[in-house]
Amino acid sequence: YKKANKYFEKAEFNQALTLYKSIIENRPNDIEVQYKISMCYDKLNMNEDACKMLNDCSYSEALKLKEKICKK
Repeated sequence: YKKANKYFEKAEFNQALTLYKSIIENRPNDIEVQYKISMCYDKLNMNEDACKMLNDCSYSEALKLKEKICKK
């Protein structure tokens, strides 16, 4: 998780996304990781993927991001 966060902080979103996705496989209900994946998708202009991830997330910051990028 720390390594993924370091990639994210350096704006290396593809690398961060890869690591976050491997983390979510073992922790599928981890809201923080779901949020980070959604943020990566947003930074990579992958809004449809971000919206899919955010639809199941109740984290308040994730909800703000969902409102920003999802047009539903």
